Amino acid sequence: MKLRFLLSLLLAGVQLGVPAYMIYVQETALRIGRVFKFLTAPVDPYDAFRGRYVALSFDAHTAPASGEIDRGTKLWAVLTEDAQGFAKIDHVSREKISGNNVVPVTADWSNGTDAVNVSWPFDRYYLEESAAPRAETVYRENSRRGEQKAYVTVRVHRGTAAIQELFIDGKPIRDYLRENPPAPDTPSP
Repeated sequence: MKLRFLLSLLLAGVQLGVPAYMIYVQETALRIGRVFKFLTAPVDPYDAFRGRYVALSFDAHTAPASGEIDRGTKLWAVLTEDAQGFAKIDHVSREKISGNNVVPVTADWSNGTDAVNVSWPFDRYYLEESAAPRAETVYRENSRRGEQKAYVTVRVHRGTAAIQELFIDGKPIRDYLRENPPAPDTPSP
């Protein structure tokens, strides 16, 4: 009877500990992680469990690589910044690397010689239900090629990456929406 109680207590501790640890890791990255700005590219998504979000795509998705890399291969992307201060991938490694500029990524495809396209572990920016549809529209309008005005800041800490903020024309999305209300005759999405 005592053993069963102790096992139940241990199981309850694990069930509470795993989500608590996941939250702790993300919050630590947001609090003390190194900030990278990622230029975005266009993609009204909805997640039944987490709500409305803006689906993000990034300009920085191709990395130098040597040889064929199979789709789905886990890699570690080493980040650097371009002349404008936006994140780009310096290189990827098949071996685990640690640092405040390293993010685990997944290989999408490789050209077999010198480049690999990757998927980031972050691709959704969640907002309150009422703001998300308009934010998605504003994001799409400001993510056109040649007229790029949207980016996100991502904090990276010891291999954990967490989206901090979505910016439109240099302003946090919530501020941008507040300062640029929809035209009175424009139907809301």
